Parts: sequence; C-alpha cells; structure tokens
Amino acid sequence: MYFWRTSEKQEIDYIEEYNGELHLFEMKWNEKRQQTKLPNQFMEAYHPQQADIITPENYLTFLI
Repeated sequence: MYFWRTSEKQEIDYIEEYNGELHLFEMKWNEKRQQTKLPNQFMEAYHPQQADIITPENYLTFLI
C-alpha cells in the first residue's frame, strides 16, 4: 500500500500493488470535487492498471 505526492501538491490518496500492477484510489467526499482528474505526471510515469474515484455513493463497494 502506498500514497503519492509531488512538491506541487498533486497526490494520489491510496495505491495498491499486487501481481505487479498498480491500482489507484482517489477519495472524494465533497460532491463538487467528485469530477476530478488524476495527475497526468503519475499516470504517464507508472501506467496503472486501474484508477477509481471513491465517493460517498460507492465507498461500500471499495470496502468489500
């Protein structure tokens, strides 16, 4: 389990690595911020297998 942050304050909240693949999870609880973009710098450097935005509407699926 990891998190990622740059000096420019870009971040990924939660990263899991398994079977050699990265799976990203960005937590957004404010409805106004749920349409977020993940940092291009990370996406281009690491090419994650999966990237999900976790919101109040789908957090139970994430936990189970």
